[in-house]
Amino acid sequence: MIFKDEKVFNLYIIAKGIDEPMINHSQRVAVDFLGNYAIEGNEEAVTALQMLNRYPGLHPLIREMVASKI
Repeated sequence: MIFKDEKVFNLYIIAKGIDEPMINHSQRVAVDFLGNYAIEGNEEAVTALQMLNRYPGLHPLIREMVASKI
C-alpha cells in the first residue's frame, strides 16, 4: 500500500525498522508520532499502525507499542 501522506509513509518505514535487529529511539518516536496523528484523525496513520501490528517481522516491543496506540 502506498500512503498519500509522506510523513505517515516515512514514519511507517522508520517504525518498521527492517535493517536492525534491535529497536532504536527513532522507531519509538515514529510509533509515538503515528499514534498522535491517529488520535488527531489521520486515517492513514491508523492504517499504518494496523499494518505495523500485522507485520510478521516487527520487533515484539515495537508491536506492543503499536498495539497500545491502536
